Amino acid sequence: MAYGQTYFVTVDGNAFQNVSSWAGITGTNSWVFTTKPLAPASDTTNIVVAANGNGDFCTVQGAIDFVPSGNTTPRTIQIQNCVYREIVRNNSRNNLTFLGQDRTQTVIIYANNENMNSTSPLRSMFYTLGYDITMKNLKLVNSTPQGGSQAEALKVAGLRFIFWNGELDSLQDTIMVSNGGDQAYFQDSLIQGNVDYVWGSGTVYFNNCEIRSVYRGSSPNGYICQPRNDAAHNGIAFVDCQLTGSGGSFNTQYLTRNNSKDSAPASQTVFINCMMSTNINPVGWYLDGSSDPAGLRFCEYQSTDLTGTNLLDVSQRPSWSRQLTASEAADVRDLSTWFSGWVPQITP
Repeated sequence: MAYGQTYFVTVDGNAFQNVSSWAGITGTNSWVFTTKPLAPASDTTNIVVAANGNGDFCTVQGAIDFVPSGNTTPRTIQIQNCVYREIVRNNSRNNLTFLGQDRTQTVIIYANNENMNSTSPLRSMFYTLGYDITMKNLKLVNSTPQGGSQAEALKVAGLRFIFWNGELDSLQDTIMVSNGGDQAYFQDSLIQGNVDYVWGSGTVYFNNCEIRSVYRGSSPNGYICQPRNDAAHNGIAFVDCQLTGSGGSFNTQYLTRNNSKDSAPASQTVFINCMMSTNINPVGWYLDGSSDPAGLRFCEYQSTDLTGTNLLDVSQRPSWSRQLTASEAADVRDLSTWFSGWVPQITP
């Protein structure tokens, strides 16, 4: 649609099933709207999204589409408080900051999943492909119900992605960092799900986040993550995080399971000084199928209960997992080491 134009909408009376005695919407004056007079300046670096029409765009997708493909100019997309019901795709636009007004009131939500749109780029609620993407003060929700198939709230592809002071909600497959070499850093955020809800081949780091397993009414309840990184890349690290459970009393949530059939034999998950609820199975790690665990890097260091003061009894952890030394844990804490030179910068 063009700027500065008035449009009308018509709807046939038989457009909806199981609805009788409805004439539809007809005529040129029943449903009328006018587009904004002018587009933002093409070189603007601050774009405002407001569902009430007081911004540059009413949808997040509209703001992204305004940015040129392949963009490298740093731009901020300010998203005002509202519930935005949309599937969002950022394809090859770099250097973007998605800045919500409030992490509990700036919500992007939609029910998208494998049954509706097959393959992970299509089934995620928010998919971003690009370098140097930052998200702050946002709540992203894939509202697919339990049992509705794989349904990521967020899929990340690219280098140097940051998610800060936000919330990510889904059930199966909440976060996917897709490719070997992709980098994603999460801080001060809530992550919710139950079946492999952090997964992928990328290098990922969670700092001071709550990782909340949602009850699903079956056993096992699920697995926090499923890394698929190769031996040349680090996998998934949780540092100073809280591992909690909600929605029911269960004790069959595992920390991690490997990808079955040895498709990622060197995959890695590390928990450093994390506080863990009693929802976590005392075995901790799950070996899927007939896999050979010899190359797996499933490790932890000084896990405690939720008080943060009592070390967990890790005697039931499998022999092929490892308890790290203090120096090994310090290496994981070193962001430059974990991300091969990149140190994420958080600016309030």
